[in-house]
Parts: sequence; structure tokens; C-alpha cells
Amino acid sequence: MQWRSIALQIRAEFEANRGETSPVRIQQLVRETEDVLKEYRHPLPYKYMTAPGGTKYERNKWFEDNMTCKF
Repeated sequence: MQWRSIALQIRAEFEANRGETSPVRIQQLVRETEDVLKEYRHPLPYKYMTAPGGTKYERNKWFEDNMTCKF
């Protein structure tokens, strides 16, 4: 399946249940949708370089912590 068709299917399900007022049913719908999204999640999600887990995260932390001006 293509990503766009899955996104349209999820959106259609939300639109079909737009008028739902039961908090329990709403939570169930959200949980089911999250399960579908987990199923199609990329195995190696993109991480920004400077974000935690990125290649440049705290790269210069040692230098910043150990830089002192000694006069």
C-alpha cells in the first residue's frame, strides 16, 4: 500500500466518527489508529543531527565544560 492511501483511509475513519461523544469510544479509536501508525512506522526514523541520539548531539559538550580561562 502507498502511504497516501493509508493516510486517506485513516482520515476517512476519523471523519466517519467525527460526531462521537463517548470518551471511551474516542480513546479506543485513537488507540486503534496509533496501532496502525506503529505498524507502518519506518524502522530507522530520521533523527536531527543536533537532537538527542543525533550524530552531533553534545559533540562539543566536553570542550564547553572544560574551557576555563586561567590567567
